[in-house]
Amino acid sequence: MKIIVCVKQVPASDEVQFDHVQKKVVREGVELVINPLDLHGIEAALKIKDASGAEVVAVSLGPPPAEKALRRAIAMGCDSGVLVCDREFAGSDTLSTSKALAAVVSKLGGADLILCGDHTTDGDTGQVPAELAEMLNVPQATYGAEVEAEGGSVKVKRVLTGLIETVETPMPALVTVTKAIGKPRRPSLVGIKRARTAEVKTMTAADLGLTKADVGWDGSPTKTLSAYPPPSRPQSEKVEVSPEKSAARIVEILGQAGVA
Repeated sequence: MKIIVCVKQVPASDEVQFDHVQKKVVREGVELVINPLDLHGIEAALKIKDASGAEVVAVSLGPPPAEKALRRAIAMGCDSGVLVCDREFAGSDTLSTSKALAAVVSKLGGADLILCGDHTTDGDTGQVPAELAEMLNVPQATYGAEVEAEGGSVKVKRVLTGLIETVETPMPALVTVTKAIGKPRRPSLVGIKRARTAEVKTMTAADLGLTKADVGWDGSPTKTLSAYPPPSRPQSEKVEVSPEKSAARIVEILGQAGVA
């Protein structure tokens, strides 16, 4: 069995900044980490590897520093890593990103199972997994809390609002996971040593048969027109009055605010 797990490097959650001129997330000069839910995707893949001996390949689309994320994935237990890196990918939206990832999967000879985190902490759209599944023409299961793959099919326990559902679909398939998968394992000492010297293969747009019109700014049908922080909430007011006077005071405050 061959598993491809998609990994993205994102700014640490407490350092996310937005460039309002370029209309993009600022990645320069901030700490970059593996997207938290992608760590759970890696963990789901490694659990299947532990049970069946599957081959696990970590794939990331990003600039050269994203190689660090792939080496972390290898240190955790992935067998190899592939970095999709090319200036042509700059400005890619989710559709363009999915197109590039689908080309990688095909270039690697396909996969029995593709695992992704449910969403990323920077874009937070959750669109890439669904678009990738559509482009590869494979079934998708979402919100995975448990993933079992054997005998040519994958069984996924999905935790939904007020409902726990178990679904099964033939492979190849794509599954998105949540943190309910379990705590991601720490890299082992042996894994860290192996990751230092492991080959991380780099693929460019040309390697994938993609042109400037397919990816990047030109290949992205959606553009960010504006972005701004939500308005701050007004300071709350604490009023200490007797229960008998509280209702009248609330009406007075609402009247001053133009609500009542």
